[in-house]
Amino acid sequence: MKVEFINGVCKEHVDKFKDICNELSELMECIQEYCPEANIYIGDGQLYLMNGPTHDDNCCALDKNIVMSFHKLPIDGGGW
Repeated sequence: MKVEFINGVCKEHVDKFKDICNELSELMECIQEYCPEANIYIGDGQLYLMNGPTHDDNCCALDKNIVMSFHKLPIDGGGW
């Protein structure tokens, strides 16, 4: 059986990643029905579920808005 790759990653894993991202998007839509300010933030190698803004007007992190964080991912955030 020939394994197909997309830019060096197995197509099966790319498809699975896409499915997980779609599930996460659907979950966020559900959460935003009752918590419209909810969002996902990536920073410091972690994925955060937030219930409001990530930073205040002075660019200080708003830890009070962190619902949970997940750090078991090799993840990087920032602009390109």
